[in-house]
Amino acid sequence: MQARIRQLGTHRWVVNGVLIAMMVLIGLLAIAPGRHGMIVADGDFIYHLNRVEAFRQSIVAHQGFSLRNFVTFNQIGVANNYFYPYVFMWLAAWPFVWFSDPITAYYVDLFLLTMLTILITYVCTWLFTRNRFESGLVTVLYVTGPYHVVIAYQHAVFAEALGFALIPLSFLGAYRWLRAPKRAWWLVAVALALTTYAHLISLLFEIGLLTALYLGTLAKENRRGVRFVSGLKMVALYLLLTAFFWVPFMQQWATTAIQTTVRLPQVAWLNDFGSLLVLMANNGSANGLVANPGWFALVALGLIALTWRRLDRWYRGMAVIGMGLLVLSTSLFPWYALPLALQNVIQFPYRLYSLVSFCLIVAGVRALALLAQRFSQSGHYWSNRQLVGAAVIGFSLMTFVGLLKVNNLQAAQSTPYTAVKRPTLKHAFNVRFKLDRHNFRTLFVAPRKFFGTIDYAPQVTWQGNHQDTLITHKVLNGRQRVASQMDANVRRVRYQFKLKRAAQVDVPVLHYGNETVRLNGRVVQATQSKRGSTLVVAKAGHNVVTVRAPLPLTWKILTPIAGLTWLSILGIAGWQWRKRTLLKTSI
Repeated sequence: MQARIRQLGTHRWVVNGVLIAMMVLIGLLAIAPGRHGMIVADGDFIYHLNRVEAFRQSIVAHQGFSLRNFVTFNQIGVANNYFYPYVFMWLAAWPFVWFSDPITAYYVDLFLLTMLTILITYVCTWLFTRNRFESGLVTVLYVTGPYHVVIAYQHAVFAEALGFALIPLSFLGAYRWLRAPKRAWWLVAVALALTTYAHLISLLFEIGLLTALYLGTLAKENRRGVRFVSGLKMVALYLLLTAFFWVPFMQQWATTAIQTTVRLPQVAWLNDFGSLLVLMANNGSANGLVANPGWFALVALGLIALTWRRLDRWYRGMAVIGMGLLVLSTSLFPWYALPLALQNVIQFPYRLYSLVSFCLIVAGVRALALLAQRFSQSGHYWSNRQLVGAAVIGFSLMTFVGLLKVNNLQAAQSTPYTAVKRPTLKHAFNVRFKLDRHNFRTLFVAPRKFFGTIDYAPQVTWQGNHQDTLITHKVLNGRQRVASQMDANVRRVRYQFKLKRAAQVDVPVLHYGNETVRLNGRVVQATQSKRGSTLVVAKAGHNVVTVRAPLPLTWKILTPIAGLTWLSILGIAGWQWRKRTLLKTSI
């Protein structure tokens, strides 16, 4: 008996060791391009690098944090941190503080993001399945899938990649809350709060799905009152954890009419169902690298059909959600009939692929395990299941390496090395940069135009050709340019200029209504100009205009409350874990 126990213990250590080695291998493969000391930044990657650089400078200057960007995004004071989640972006800035080489810092962030995705996926899936084989298989398939490769490694959309990493936690919270509404409501609040810190579109999808699941359970259960009360507790805890973001968000939204980003005439990059199935069959790599749920999600549809009767209701539910969202992500759903405002919020229906991938992978892996069990010979179930798992994992790793290789070759061959010299307005538009440690900082030198340059600027800034005069730092007296000098740091922007006579002067710093504007050392009441910037009445002679944006009082009050709430959650969770451990030891 003791020998058997030792054998099981050894087996457990071997399995755990293999899983850890495999997960570290995935993380190392993800950052393998870092050996060249270079990155290719495009699209949202440029946008997030500008945010991270602003946070880096805040930390280095011992200023900690700012909701306005005075040192990046052309130094025009964009207030995107009021409207775009920033907690994880602020944390991502720390490696850029610690490492002198920004390329190394980026790959450290990428490795940590990959390992975080792996850890959350494995732990949450294990708590759902209580099966290491299925948990390991789900983790490998989820992390190495093409959609994750596209958002995390091709375009480096940090925010959405973080939302992708937190999806398993949201599903675990929903599962436990639906099973035990009295106890598990806090986990849903935590999952939604972390998603709020990362990506609001992911949060919108998760809240919509959670609401649908909640309404779907009302007709079949007799614990409606208990679930409703626990739902109120969930909302209260969520607000304690996120009010420091939402209250300044709503205050700023009410103060100034802003435009979040470019308005599309309708949702973009919408696949028809047949084209999506073809993309899934070739893993989206036949012609470059294209977002899709992945080959296993397609295989899972067949596996689920074969084992439908043997799947329990939770896995059937995951399968139904995955298949429903798969249809929803294509032109089979009447996207163009939705209100244009909602279409502009969603923008790209392919964002649903993250949810599709997770649901179909979880249900498909369980179906695969059932089939392996069914066709295994008596007494050889473990060996057969391990063989199937090894084959799937091996193929997944090969496709993962292939996707990374396609992405790296495509990026390297299509992008020239970015010039170090300051750009002119004529050459300001650039949506693709090839950067190393020598030219990295040129990414932040004005004037630059890229996707997201004036996201979350006042609405009037988007109307007419105002962007050019703003990003070239033109101080205007009417339509006439006034010669000026500008300097900026993380807390303020300062302009110096001379006038022949007193006049209204338009300073190229976006005006949201909550700034502190000083003219020649005195606080003055500024207004918003026709281009959305700061309008003041300056005197004849030498003038100095300084624009600051202090942190709102609500943020200063609510942020410590959120911190104390997190400490309370961790303390209670640690105490309960300790209590269970002592109970097991005594038994």
